[in-house]
Amino acid sequence: LVLIVNNENCFYKSNPKCLKCNEPLPCFSRNCPAFMELKERINSNNYWLNHSKKPKFKLLYLNICSFYNKIHDLKKLLLEDKQYIVLINETWLNSTISNYEILYYFPGYLIRRLDREYSKGGGLLILYHNTIEILIENSLITKSIELMHVSVSYTSKRKPLQILLLYRPPGCNIVNTEIELSSLLKNVDYSSFPFIIIGDINIDLNKKYNNIINNLFTTYGFSSIKIGDTRQAKHSSTSIDWLFSNNKALKFINNINNIDTSI
Repeated sequence: LVLIVNNENCFYKSNPKCLKCNEPLPCFSRNCPAFMELKERINSNNYWLNHSKKPKFKLLYLNICSFYNKIHDLKKLLLEDKQYIVLINETWLNSTISNYEILYYFPGYLIRRLDREYSKGGGLLILYHNTIEILIENSLITKSIELMHVSVSYTSKRKPLQILLLYRPPGCNIVNTEIELSSLLKNVDYSSFPFIIIGDINIDLNKKYNNIINNLFTTYGFSSIKIGDTRQAKHSSTSIDWLFSNNKALKFINNINNIDTSI
């Protein structure tokens, strides 16, 4: 399962309210329609990554805008189902917060993280169950791109799944982003393994589908997978979170569920 959840609008503004039950966010009320819908979708067998049989894991992607402030919310979410790999953008973490402080809230999980140290914001983190092995293959933080390329081993019968988690800061030079991504892709084996690219690129695919980042991924054999709008406001919606896959990974992706950002 790849769930696209972008909580940026929910938590970034002061005193926001759930659009479905009008309670202050973060809303995890058992009576809230949004929370019950999320629980139902997570537990539904219709959204497993591998359509032939239940896989060893599911994927959840979050654009969280400050991980530590929402650590209790994420803990509640994972209590519903521990078979997760959680890919997180905009953690806003730094060296003052240790892995031990984070893992205290998530028994049975491990983390891989990449913090932005030169300024506030940004940062990537992967939270994963200890029955799964994840190795960092490449990582990079610049003012144009933040990326973490990992290899996920979940069964001895299949090649490790490759995941490239990305965050492109808004307003940065897109040409520099393209150069740094191209340099990475030239030096990784993106054709022999199932490979997905996911992250917040801060370019609306609804309006700018033909852009140099999209064209770059297409050149290297990756196909764009439509996930719908991932950032919603009262009068507009955008698709700034992208999902790309090579042919070897496409067969693993059975269904994609974009959860409403009002939760």
